[in-house]
Amino acid sequence: MSTSSAASAEVGSELERREKAGGGGDDLGVRIRLLRRERGMSQAELAGRELSESYVSLIESGRRRPSRRALNIIASRLGLTVEGLCDQVVAEDPQVGFALRFAELAARNGDVKAARSALDAVSADLRLTASGGVKLRQVEALVAELEGNLEGAVGRLENLLGDPHVRGAVWAEVATSLVRCYRELGELSRAVEVGEACCTHLVDVGLSGTPEHVGVGLTMASAYYERGELVRATQLVDSLVSEAERVGSREARGSAYWNAALVAQRQGRQSDAVGLAEKALALVSEGDDARRIALLTAARASILLGLDQPRTDEAEELLYQSWEQLRECGSAVDRARVATQLAYCNLLARKTNSSEDWAREALELLGNAPRLETARTWLVLAQAQAESGYPDRALSTARLAASLLDSMGATRQAAQVWRDVADLLKKHGDHDGACVAYDKALASVGVSRTSATRETGGNANQTLVGAGSGRAREDE
Repeated sequence: MSTSSAASAEVGSELERREKAGGGGDDLGVRIRLLRRERGMSQAELAGRELSESYVSLIESGRRRPSRRALNIIASRLGLTVEGLCDQVVAEDPQVGFALRFAELAARNGDVKAARSALDAVSADLRLTASGGVKLRQVEALVAELEGNLEGAVGRLENLLGDPHVRGAVWAEVATSLVRCYRELGELSRAVEVGEACCTHLVDVGLSGTPEHVGVGLTMASAYYERGELVRATQLVDSLVSEAERVGSREARGSAYWNAALVAQRQGRQSDAVGLAEKALALVSEGDDARRIALLTAARASILLGLDQPRTDEAEELLYQSWEQLRECGSAVDRARVATQLAYCNLLARKTNSSEDWAREALELLGNAPRLETARTWLVLAQAQAESGYPDRALSTARLAASLLDSMGATRQAAQVWRDVADLLKKHGDHDGACVAYDKALASVGVSRTSATRETGGNANQTLVGAGSGRAREDE
């Protein structure tokens, strides 16, 4: 046996021992991915004719241990010996590695209690390495997010982002989670600020166009979208779709197509939106991320509800499917989002009692903390209340939604809600209040009144905003 083959056999045996014990495989995959990107290679280029692109992807994600033959091929293409490829792979203690994997798997499957119990045990274990500590805090942040404690998740993720042990793909995953949490909190300016800084950093370290770069960028684009900056969101999504196509990652392409579907929907290109959403769902469904599949299923339903002729029956079926899936693997915020869409679907189908029930279910899941989703739910509830013959209650609820969106900087959505409030006021004879609401809609998108008209509108403005402070109650 040659020296190279002997070294490969020795390293392969060691990696096999580590994987059976519960550590080492993930670290090797991460190292291969980073080295490949440093050399500007795609997965297909690394695979060559001897290996498949999907096999390389499985190795890099830690879901497959490379064979000894594959190790030789990969090391050679990266310009390294097998020993050089594997010399920085640090094995976690077997019991610690297993507990971390169990905690993450439990969290992603929605079993937060089991995940929390495993994390508590691992955090007190003196055998925990630096890389294990990073994984521990990552899963802690995930658990906090699933519990609806977005503020707690943000604190952990901010600390991870500044940790020198967090690098490469893991750093990008943390950045994406942080931008997503800021977006869900309604801190859209902060989400954009963090997203732009993270994208710049990833480009600077040579990770431009990677799935991680695309992931952070798309999450930032969704914050632009929520903030009403549709042109900027469109430009960013278009560029990232091109990057995702070039990189060839199924997950990156699925995310890119989904965000492109959202933009197409907002621009009125309805058939394009439906097609892109279906394409995104097909790509993501090839994987094993049940939560992501459930969320995209619900997202496809929301596009069907936004058509000129809403396909409510088809959308309702998809939403119930997503709801059942997320009961097993989703967070409280995930379930609340689907409940809000079910409320809206029932509203369009003129089933107002069911619409109100689903909206209240969503509000219960969201709790009292300010959330972007809370404002959306309040608006759907207001529309259901109006259709049920309770205009005063509806107006109070709608004002809450608009005021919350204003405070979050979601200007475009706030303008739409204020417009809906104005229409409700006008419909029920409150023309003065309607004028003030129309004025607020314009102000939300930067169109202010002149000084002459400002003097005559103050009292009505105070009356409109002063009504309905606090959370809407059923007995109002």
